Amino acid sequence: MVITGGSRGLGLALANEFVSLGDQVVIAARDEAACAAAVRQLQQHHPQSQVHQTTCDVTQPDQLQHLAAFAKEKFGQVDIWVNNAGSSQIPKAPLADTASEQIQLIVGTNLLGTLLGSQAAIQTMRTQASGDTSSAEYCSCSQGMASGNAHAKSDVHRLQVNLGSISFSHLSQP
Repeated sequence: MVITGGSRGLGLALANEFVSLGDQVVIAARDEAACAAAVRQLQQHHPQSQVHQTTCDVTQPDQLQHLAAFAKEKFGQVDIWVNNAGSSQIPKAPLADTASEQIQLIVGTNLLGTLLGSQAAIQTMRTQASGDTSSAEYCSCSQGMASGNAHAKSDVHRLQVNLGSISFSHLSQP
């Protein structure tokens, strides 16, 4: 299993849950120190776990290909890929007052990163040695991915890869 954005928040919670169920997990994030700390935390709570980490900027296709190759090297194949990496603006500010570089970072990570991550997942799953994609799945947790997921669904349908999507747009926040 691969989880992007796995060093904290929802990604770390997902990694913890899957590791507790005995799954082998690779977490990835841009911050190497945060990834290493997350792996130490997971291994401390689950001493028998098989969890690894690598750095990955999901806006960079070559880094996503490295992530896929790293996971295949560690586990032999990738059955589940979770696109969880995301970026937001903290503190919140009106759009007119937001630096264009901040907007590019958010859109690049949340939209482009999810599409490129999905591309890497599909390419990896369809070329695995076993040739059996019947149990392969990937999931996007990023907001704003309805059209990207619709496009991906048409691609993965032929490959028998399951696609899931989690949307947080309907969650109320305090």
